[in-house]
Amino acid sequence: MDDRLGETPNSYFRNRFKEINGNLFVWKDTITPLKSDILQIIDKYKVLDSTDIKRRLGVLPKDFIDNRIVTMDHGLKSTHYYICKNQLNKYKKVKSSVAYGYYRVPDVNCPDNGNELGNGSK
Repeated sequence: MDDRLGETPNSYFRNRFKEINGNLFVWKDTITPLKSDILQIIDKYKVLDSTDIKRRLGVLPKDFIDNRIVTMDHGLKSTHYYICKNQLNKYKKVKSSVAYGYYRVPDVNCPDNGNELGNGSK
């Protein structure tokens, strides 16, 4: 991972978020620098094990001991939201076990020429 705090992410790592009614929505934009608040909110919701990212960004304590047992379930489904930038109540959601970027993105028919806010995962 080449992403660093204070720089715009080069990877698919989400750098923006919004909490609405106890739900977390995350997306990536190409303008906003990566800040530690996204790592804190992801950790709060326990939706991503960010230990490796925190280690690479240098935000873990020097005496941190990694005692994780890592398992992956590729069959789990997630929900991706596609939201109009200027009309937040206009959106489509895709629930799938297929990773973001590997399926056809739905057309939300945004009044601002289809310019979606981004992908938020729940």
